[in-house]
Amino acid sequence: MTATPERTSSPLAARREATARFLRNQLRTTALVLLIGSASLYTLIVAGVATDAPVAAWLMTRVLVPTGGGGWGGMTIAVALAVLLGALFLLGAWLLVVLDIVRRQLSRRAPVDTAKSIFTNVLRYRVRPLGAQVHTLWAAGFAALYYLSYPFQLSRGLLTPEVLARVQNPIELQMLVLMPGLTMAAAAAATLVSLIKKLSYPGQLRRHPLTRAKAAPSLIRTLLFAQRADLTLGAIGGVVLGFAAMPLSTGDLEVAGLLAVFGAALIGAAVILALQFWRTGERLYLAGNSGATSRI
Repeated sequence: MTATPERTSSPLAARREATARFLRNQLRTTALVLLIGSASLYTLIVAGVATDAPVAAWLMTRVLVPTGGGGWGGMTIAVALAVLLGALFLLGAWLLVVLDIVRRQLSRRAPVDTAKSIFTNVLRYRVRPLGAQVHTLWAAGFAALYYLSYPFQLSRGLLTPEVLARVQNPIELQMLVLMPGLTMAAAAAATLVSLIKKLSYPGQLRRHPLTRAKAAPSLIRTLLFAQRADLTLGAIGGVVLGFAAMPLSTGDLEVAGLLAVFGAALIGAAVILALQFWRTGERLYLAGNSGATSRI
């Protein structure tokens, strides 16, 4: 009879726990290097372009890239590097999220002592949820970062008319500042939708107790449990709402109003979806084998 992990001999269990701890530390270090390194280099690129530093001349060199029409267009090295650094930053953030979910898992039946187990067991076991206060702080933090990285830059920072007038490549500078700003807007909106779902979930359960006898329609379960459609829609709404700061800064109130209304409508639709989570027949804090990685 095969022994379960709980009944494994103490020396073997200790070795596996040491291996798991080493792996987690290595992945955490890798994630922090990606986050800090990519953010630092991105900041240097933005500073170089904004100040027309000597290196900016090379950064503004255009490289040939294929366009959708089958021809060839141009993209500056600065923008290409910024996209790459943004992808590395998101990879580092994703690694930290995975490690945090592993830390908050309630079950210890399957030790995460291999890289594969870290990324597969995160889909299988119930997770201790973040507290509402911590969740609120995350949403507020993302919103503050959005304001500092985009609206503040439009009004008092790198994207003011005075700065753009003396920069050789104002369009590239706007793109470089816009990308992290909209990323923070998307994160803030998605986290807000997630928080509303968390706070409403006890009421959802009281009104609609979980029952396995009646299986949820596959489309509803796929959208709300596996694909996280509510958070995705909220993030898209955050991007649209966040971009409204651009026309607002130029005095184009009609366009800004349309973007704000459309973005708010998308976020509202995301909240409506979040309030329907009970229809999946799943518990909010259970990560299932359907591909969901977190029930925050």
